[in-house]
Amino acid sequence: MSDKIIDRQYIVRRLMAMVMGVVMCVVSSVATYGVSNMERITIEKMPSAELLERSNRYIKETHQPDSALLYLKVLGSRSHKSSLTTEEADVISRGLTVLGGLYINEYHDYARAVMAVLEAQSVATKYNCQLRLAESEVALATLNLASLNYEDAGSDRLKGLIAESMERYENAFRIASDAGDGNLMGFAAVNLGLLGFDTQNLNRVADTLNKAASDQRVAGWQRLLCRALLSWNKGNSSEALQLVKQSKDSLGTSGKEARYRLQNDKIRLQMLLMSGERVEARSLGNQIVEITLGEGDAETAYEVYRLLWKDAKKQGETQLAHTYELEMMRARLSTQHTDVLGAIAEGKMQYEIENLGESLIADTRRISSLRQTLWLVGGFMVVLLGLLVALFVKHRQLRRTHRMIVMRDKELLAEPSSPIPELKSGHTAEDDSVSESDMIEQTENDKTYQLFKRVEEVMNHDEAVFEEDFSAVALAAKLHERQANISNAIQTCTGGSFNSLLAEVRVKEACRRILDKENYGNYTVEAIAFSVGYKSRSHFTSVFKKITGMSPSDYIRQARLAL
Repeated sequence: MSDKIIDRQYIVRRLMAMVMGVVMCVVSSVATYGVSNMERITIEKMPSAELLERSNRYIKETHQPDSALLYLKVLGSRSHKSSLTTEEADVISRGLTVLGGLYINEYHDYARAVMAVLEAQSVATKYNCQLRLAESEVALATLNLASLNYEDAGSDRLKGLIAESMERYENAFRIASDAGDGNLMGFAAVNLGLLGFDTQNLNRVADTLNKAASDQRVAGWQRLLCRALLSWNKGNSSEALQLVKQSKDSLGTSGKEARYRLQNDKIRLQMLLMSGERVEARSLGNQIVEITLGEGDAETAYEVYRLLWKDAKKQGETQLAHTYELEMMRARLSTQHTDVLGAIAEGKMQYEIENLGESLIADTRRISSLRQTLWLVGGFMVVLLGLLVALFVKHRQLRRTHRMIVMRDKELLAEPSSPIPELKSGHTAEDDSVSESDMIEQTENDKTYQLFKRVEEVMNHDEAVFEEDFSAVALAAKLHERQANISNAIQTCTGGSFNSLLAEVRVKEACRRILDKENYGNYTVEAIAFSVGYKSRSHFTSVFKKITGMSPSDYIRQARLAL
């Protein structure tokens, strides 16, 4: 009867724990929904400058593009307010340009990128934010030229975009020069020069390159690159290559500067191919590909393979051209955009017919709803996991307690002097004696228990236990048993592993040797540790402290005081 009562109590406790877990999950879900909803409201009420600052932090420091996207969309949705201050318009225009870059770099969505940058330009023009206007001009020109990596510059589809992009870069350079922004000047001039270099039209951009090369407000590496392009245009290829190398060497090796170094390498690769120095060019190309593929940049690898393929094909090296073409196709498959020009045209057309501000507001609400759902599911799963872990731990504790009771009962039954319980009324002595004899017989035939006794015999009396390389494999070999059976016997009878049992035996022997002043009085802690199988003092100290609750040094001091 008592066993049935205990079983019922156990079932009731389990049911109560499950009910409490469900209640906790519901409370957690409601709380997380409220928190996520408050987060959306908080974001919508944030000042524009703070939204831009947080989005930049998510992009540059913690690399959380989805969070940055939410902040930038909230910021961009303010572009259609009836009136803005110049300062807020400047921040919104800047945020929309950053949003365009995020769409390209993280999501490869050229249509939405074009829409964001066009809106940035519209805001900058309306509120006369000159630097933001220059930034948007550079961004639009760069977007237009994204297809240069996939099509020849002379194709009919690109001719108009190339001319438009040159005008945008030149306009951005003039605006940045008037505003005194050397960084933007250099960026516009370098991109304009590269465009002229790629299209073999450096004469068209030479005037802007000369101005940038002699303006001290422009960064040194950019001035060197402009000089290199001018030297190339004059036919001095060796000087141009040397200046490109100097420009690269003046840059650092991390962050944006690492990308600029890669840009210099690509320019040098093109110059080497045009100069006929193909061995050096192909070696440099392989280096660039190795770096870019290692960073997951398949797009740049595609550009490099395309340059090498075109050169090999031009030289009539059919086999090499075929190899480069295969690598080029493999890299192309890894990129997520195929028709960049089509996406850009779609973005421009969509911008004309769609209210971007309302679209961004709808996007932010949709993203917020998705985040709320994720919070709900996440909160529910966390609480449920916590409940399962708690139940598992409780189950392990119950099993361990049960094993201890079984072991104690086996030891008592094995002792010949164990008292025989007094018989109760209603039972015969024969019935009870038969029951006890069956139990003893079952205990003696317990193979797991008998195997554990053999394990104990080895662990307590075999000096091999204190050898450094003694392991469960060695123990299994000594007992001629399978390692899995031994591990199961130790787990069943002690609730622990072989390693924990070995540690207890070694620490117990270490304590004995510490107290044995006659034979081990001159031993250091390291010597004691080595003598019981540990090759490192730190490991020995860690195990010793875990088992005894004190370090070996403290144990030695207390032992001396006791003696």
